Amino acid sequence: ALLDRVTDAAIHPNITGSDHCPVSVRLK
Repeated sequence: ALLDRVTDAAIHPNITGSDHCPVSVRLK
């Protein structure tokens, strides 16, 4: 499954100019 490959996830609430929090995900 895709979730089994996620090794790191981060939310970046300090990025402006968007109505949602950008999220970055690292896959293995």
